[in-house]
Amino acid sequence: MKKIYRDFIEYNGINVDTNSDLKNFNQLNIDYNLRISEDKPTIQSISKVWIEGSVDYHEVIKTPVGKSLHGQISTGFKLLVSGEIDIRIEYFTDSIVDAMHTIEGKFPFCSYITLPVDFSPLSVILPYAYIEDIHCDILNPRTIYNNVSLILSVDLGE
Repeated sequence: MKKIYRDFIEYNGINVDTNSDLKNFNQLNIDYNLRISEDKPTIQSISKVWIEGSVDYHEVIKTPVGKSLHGQISTGFKLLVSGEIDIRIEYFTDSIVDAMHTIEGKFPFCSYITLPVDFSPLSVILPYAYIEDIHCDILNPRTIYNNVSLILSVDLGE
């Protein structure tokens, strides 16, 4: 995990140690808005962001074998991977007395990873969710836009 500073915001939880030899993976982008409840003060600026992705469920799905006209290959097996992204944002308000607050959110994801042609249903399946990047932006005093780039990968063992 690494801290990244961008536009005066400290982002924590971005994975830089992902395996550079990924074979079974899928990338996805998730956009969502995080609303600040009425019992908390409005946002002036974002200070820090902590993010973590976790896999809650996975299941092997049998699929047809073939190649589409666009070149997409279906090997006969896909791995359904679902989980959630946990995010915590520390922000400044315009109040001098109570200047720092946090907001937390959980957002689901679900996607497929195409498994190799030589996949064995007896394989040990270890799915991972890596946060590749994140961007947060203030849309209005009660809404924060978040865009997360996620890599879902799977290690297969016997």
